[in-house]
Amino acid sequence: MSFYTSLTGLNAATAQLGVTSNNIANVGTTGFKRSRADFGDIFATSPLQKASSTIGQGVALKQVTQEFGQGNVAFSANALDLAVTGDGFFPLKSADGLQDIYTRNGSFMMNDQYNVVNSAGQRLMAASVDSSGKADLSDLNVLTIPQQTNGEAAETSLINLGLNFPADATVITDTFSRNNPATYNKSTAMTVYDSGGNGYLATVYYSKTQNASQLSPTNKWQTNVFVGDTQVNPSLIQATDVNGEELYVNKYGEIQPLSAVGDLLVNGKTQMFSLDDLTDTRISQPAAIKGIKTSTDLTADTTYNFSSVTASDLESMFTIDIDDSGVPVTLDLSHLAGSTTTMTGVDIAKEMTNVLNAEFGDERYFDFTSNTTFQLNASVGGVAKSVQLDISNLGSFKQETLTFTAPTAGAVQSFTVAGVTVTLAATDVTAAQVAAQVKADLDADNFITASGSGNAKTIVDNGDGTLTLKWNVLDVAADNVVFADANTTGVTGTSTVLAPYTADISDITKVRRGDAVEAMQAAVDAAGLTTVTVGFDAVNRGFTFSEADSGAISLQAPQSRQSFDVTAGTDSLQDVSVTLTESDGTVVSLSISNIDIGTSGVQATEDAAALASMVTKFQAATGYSSSGYTISSVDGALSFARNDGAAFTTLFAAGSSGYDGGLLIGATDQITGAVTTSVTASSVNSNSVLGLSAAVSAVGDNGLYTPIGTSLNGQVSPNGGLVRTLATQRYGMNVTFDNVNEQFSFSSGSTGDASSITITDSNSLALSLLGISATAADPLAVATSDTALRGTVSSPAVTTGTQVSINVNNNFSVDSSNNTFVVSVDDVKGTVTLPASDSYTLDGFMLALEKEINTLASDTGSSTSGVTVSYDQVLNAFKFTTGTSGTDSFIKVSGSSNWGLANVDAGRGTTSSWIKPTQFQEVNNGVSVSKYIDEFGVETTSADGFTVLPEWSPIYLDKGELTFNTSGNLISPQTGSQLDTVYLADGKGALTINIDYSASTQYSSAFAVLSQSQDGRPEGDLVGLDIGDDGLVSASYSNGTQNTLAKVILANFSSPAGLRQIGNSSFYSTAKSGNPKIGEAGSAGFGTVRAGATERANVDLTQELVDLITAQRNFQANSKAIETSSTMTQAIINIRS
Repeated sequence: MSFYTSLTGLNAATAQLGVTSNNIANVGTTGFKRSRADFGDIFATSPLQKASSTIGQGVALKQVTQEFGQGNVAFSANALDLAVTGDGFFPLKSADGLQDIYTRNGSFMMNDQYNVVNSAGQRLMAASVDSSGKADLSDLNVLTIPQQTNGEAAETSLINLGLNFPADATVITDTFSRNNPATYNKSTAMTVYDSGGNGYLATVYYSKTQNASQLSPTNKWQTNVFVGDTQVNPSLIQATDVNGEELYVNKYGEIQPLSAVGDLLVNGKTQMFSLDDLTDTRISQPAAIKGIKTSTDLTADTTYNFSSVTASDLESMFTIDIDDSGVPVTLDLSHLAGSTTTMTGVDIAKEMTNVLNAEFGDERYFDFTSNTTFQLNASVGGVAKSVQLDISNLGSFKQETLTFTAPTAGAVQSFTVAGVTVTLAATDVTAAQVAAQVKADLDADNFITASGSGNAKTIVDNGDGTLTLKWNVLDVAADNVVFADANTTGVTGTSTVLAPYTADISDITKVRRGDAVEAMQAAVDAAGLTTVTVGFDAVNRGFTFSEADSGAISLQAPQSRQSFDVTAGTDSLQDVSVTLTESDGTVVSLSISNIDIGTSGVQATEDAAALASMVTKFQAATGYSSSGYTISSVDGALSFARNDGAAFTTLFAAGSSGYDGGLLIGATDQITGAVTTSVTASSVNSNSVLGLSAAVSAVGDNGLYTPIGTSLNGQVSPNGGLVRTLATQRYGMNVTFDNVNEQFSFSSGSTGDASSITITDSNSLALSLLGISATAADPLAVATSDTALRGTVSSPAVTTGTQVSINVNNNFSVDSSNNTFVVSVDDVKGTVTLPASDSYTLDGFMLALEKEINTLASDTGSSTSGVTVSYDQVLNAFKFTTGTSGTDSFIKVSGSSNWGLANVDAGRGTTSSWIKPTQFQEVNNGVSVSKYIDEFGVETTSADGFTVLPEWSPIYLDKGELTFNTSGNLISPQTGSQLDTVYLADGKGALTINIDYSASTQYSSAFAVLSQSQDGRPEGDLVGLDIGDDGLVSASYSNGTQNTLAKVILANFSSPAGLRQIGNSSFYSTAKSGNPKIGEAGSAGFGTVRAGATERANVDLTQELVDLITAQRNFQANSKAIETSSTMTQAIINIRS
C-alpha cells in the first residue's frame, strides 16, 4: 500500500509541476489568468473499521482553478486594444454566432467586414446607445467600425469667410470681367458640395468701388461669385442691425428694427429702398406762407411810418391759425396807429412776430373780482387832481346821446344824421318832435343794422329831444354819429358819448392785459384826466401811468373824501377851525389863522390864494401829521380825505377873533351855517390785484409804482386763468421780411409735416403793406401733409439742474436767500423772484416758477411762452423745457444751489433733419427701372397694386456689396451675403449659398484669408477612433463628422472561478459560474475600459519558481518513499528466497 500511496504523491507532484509549467508558459499571454492545482487526501474506511487506526491512501488532484486577479496594463498603439481595469469580461460571439464567449484578452482587430474581432475570429459585442451615450443593454450587436460615412454628405448653404481687405486698395470703376484681372482687386476660391457630396470650385472676386469720404464715410467692395463657370447672382438682402434684427424705414428716413415697428407693418406693395441710397438729408421746415411783393417800400431806405394809418385799419389786418389750433387769431397792430417812428419791413415783421406769439402763447387773464376800484392822484397843469376809478362801471358797449334843438320857423325842414336824410313836417316844431322824426327816418333806413346783424345798434327816443344810441360790444371802433344841417333848418345837433367803453370786459374775471389798460385809460379819460396815459410795462411787469407834462402821479385805495369850494372875502380871516369826527367817535380838531388872499383884486386869483394858504396852514397845524387825514387842494377845492377810507364828519367854525363874512366855504357857508357834513366810508380799502392800499404809492419817472403785497412780490402780473387752453397754445411763430424780393413770410413755430398755417379775411392794408390777400373762400393755407415734405418735429431746448439739496417731498421754505432766479429764454433775459413762504409744495413751487418765467419779456417786445418746469425723480433735479424748438431755442436758468441751479449748463434746441428715401433704380441695358417689393417680399418692376407708401417699409442692402466703416469694421451685411440658387450641371441639383463675411476687416495690411469654413461636406473616411473609459466608441471622419457608434459593455459572474476555460484566455459560462450579468463599464460591479492597452497575465514568476521547487521536492520525496517501499519489498522477497 505504501507503494501506491507514494505513487499518488508522484502523480500529484507531476500535476503541480504541470500547472506551474503552464503558468510560466503563459506569462506573456494577454489576459491569461494563473491556474492553481487543488489537491485532496485519499481516505477510505468501512463501517466496521476503526477509523482512528486506518491509514490514508495518498493524494488526489481535485481541480485546477483560475485566479482572476488584476493583471498589469500594457499600453499599445492599437486603438482597438482594450483592457479591463477591475471586474468584468468582454462578451464575444463565436465566429458562427452560436456561442457566447467571455474573455479578458482585449487584443482586438477588424476583420474584412470591419467587425471588431480577436485573433480567433470571435466578435466583440457592444450595446447600442442613444444621443446622450446611454447604452441600451437589451440591444447587443457585434461592434462594427464603418470605414466611411453613409448619407452624411451635406450641401453647402453657409460659408464663413473671414478676410482682410487692404485699406489702400485702388477703387476700380471698370465693368467686372473675371477674365480681366484689372477689373477686380482680389479673389478667393473654395470647394463647395452638393447634397451628394460632390465638390465644385467656387470663386469669389472682390472689387473696391468706393473710398470713404465726407459725403459717404464708408468703404465699399463689390463681390462677384462663380460656381464652376456659372456666375451666381447675389440675392436681395434686407438690412439688419447689430443684433441681426431686420430694419425698416419710414418716409422720413428713420430706421427702426422689427421689434420696434412690428405692430405697424402692413402686408402690401411698397417701393424698394436701399440703405446706401439714404443720402438725401434735409433740414426740417415749418409750414410757411409767403406774401406777394408789397406795394409799399419797406426796404432799409424806407421812410414809412403809421402816422396816417387809423386804428380801425390796423386792428383786423387778417386772421391766422397755426398748426390747426382751432382758435384763430386776428392780427391787431392798432397800437402802431399814429406812430411817427419809421419802420422797415424787418421792423414790422418783428412787431408781428411779437404780437402773434403773444396772442398764441400762454397769456393769462387778470381777475379783477372785488378789485376794480382804485384812486389816482395826479398833478395836471399844476393842479392837483384826485379821481376814484372803477373799471367795472365801464360800459361793455358804446353809448352815445344825440341832442336836438327846435327848428327855425319857416326854414327848409331837411338835414342829415349819420348820412341819413331827415325831413321834418310842418308840425315838427319842438325838439322832441325833431328827435322822434330822426329816429323814424333812421329806423326806416335800416341804420340800426347797417353794420350787420352782429353789430346792430339800439335807438331809444327819450321824449325830451334826445336820442340814446347803444352799440354792440363788438362794434367798439364805430365812429360817432355825424350831424349836418346842409339846408339851414335851424336845428342843431350835438353828440355826447355818455359812458366810456372798452372791448371784451363782459367778464371781470377774464380781462386781458391790453383790455385792462384800455379800461383804465377809458376810466381816466372819463374822469377828465385826458393828459394821463395808462400802459403796461411787460419787461418790468406792471401798469404804467404818466402825465403829458410830467406831473406827479400816485395811486392808492379809494379814500373817503369831502371837498369844499373856497371863495375869498375882502379881508383876511383871523382864524378858522375844523373838527373831523370819525364814526367811532374819534375827534381831530385843527385850527388856522391869518389866511393870505393876496392883493391882486381879482376874485379868482384871490380864491386860489385863499385855498392855497388854507391848505398850507392846515398841513402845518398841530396834530395834522398824526391825524390820519389828507388835506389838499383837488380840482380847485379844499379836500378832506380819510386815508383808511373810514366814514367821518366835517364841521367848520370861526375862531374867537371872528372872520370876514365875505369868505365862503362850500356851496353854503359852512362856517356861518355851522353845518356838519358827513362822508360815508369807502367800500374798498385795498386793491390786491394792483397792489394798492390806503398808503400812497408814488409813480416813478418810469411810470411804474411799487405794488404792495407779499404775493405780488413787487410786480403786477395776471392772476387769472389762461386765455388759451394748453391744447390751443402755439409757440415760436416767426415773421420775416425779404429785403431783396420785398416779401413777408409767415411760418409756424414747429417744423415737420404736422405743422400748418392758414390766413383768411385780410383787409386792403394787409395787401398793400404786407402783400397778403386772403378770403374765407380763398385762404392762403399750407396744410398738414401725409407725404414727406417738411420733415419732422424739432427738439426744444432743455436744461436740467443738479441734485436738489432740499427735501421737496414735504413742505419747504422759500426766502430771500433762494427766491431769485436769472432766466434766459431764447432772446429774452430777466430775473424771476418768487414770493417768500414757508409752505411751498413741490407742485406749487414748480407752478409758481413756471408762471413767473412765462411772464418775462424783453424791451424789443419779445416774450416767453410755453416754458415748463418739471422734476426728475431719478436725478432729484429740476428740468426746464422751452415751448419753442429748433436751433434758435435756448434756455439757461441760474439760481440757488438749494435748487441745484448754481452751475447749470444752458440748453439748446435742435432743428431736426430727415432723409428723403429714394426709390431704388436698377439699370438694365442702360435703362433705369424703378423697383418695388410686393406683399411676399419679392422685388418687382411692376407698380401694379402700389397705392401709397406704408408707414414702414423694409430697407435692403445693395446686392453683393460689402461696406466697412473707417475703423475697418464690417457694417453690412450683418447676416451674410445671400446668393441666388445656382443649378448644377447634369441635373445634379442646386445650391443656395450664404457667404458670411462678419469676421472680415479692412485694415492697412495686405489681403489675407483670416478664416474659412462651411457647413457643406462630402462623405467622410475614417480618420480616428476613440473608446472612452465607459466603453463609448466614437469614430471621426475626414469630413468632420463625429459619430457615436456603440458602447463596449462588460459581463461579470457570481463565481468567475466556475467559468470553463476554452483557451485563448477565453471562457464559457457554466452552471458553476452562473449566468453572465451585463453592465456598462464604470458602473457598480464593473471595472472600466482602457483603450490602447491590454491586460498582461497575472502570473508571478517568483511564485511560480517557488512552486517548481516545491513540486520537485515533493516528487523527490515520493520517489524516495517508493524506493524505500521497493527495498522493503525486495527484502521480503529475499527472505522468501
